[in-house]
Amino acid sequence: MLSTSKEVRGKKLKVNFSEMIISAIAAMSSNRVIGRDGDLPWHLPKDMRFFMNTTKHHHVIMGRNNFASMNYIPLKNRVNIVLTRDPFFITSSAVVLHSIEEALHFAYQAGEEEAFIIGGG
Repeated sequence: MLSTSKEVRGKKLKVNFSEMIISAIAAMSSNRVIGRDGDLPWHLPKDMRFFMNTTKHHHVIMGRNNFASMNYIPLKNRVNIVLTRDPFFITSSAVVLHSIEEALHFAYQAGEEEAFIIGGG
């Protein structure tokens, strides 16, 4: 059984990785570009459908800048988790956390089977 625990802000967070899959999902060009100026550098409806169908009904974890590029509108039918170092950032449309450990713990505690890392920055 692979698990980890880490103390974050005085709380011990534990995630059992045999009970939750952590996946990163991204589309990348041949020159390793995954985004440009807060947007996708291409328009591929089939690719977007795959992303939407794959992440639907799961926890999705993204950085604050990624969330800003979405005009602070969460992805429907998902639990949107936004990571930020800014202790004053708040939004009513997503769960705001401050470390990847907190995000994974949050998803794990909710009974998530597979959480998706969908964007950085």
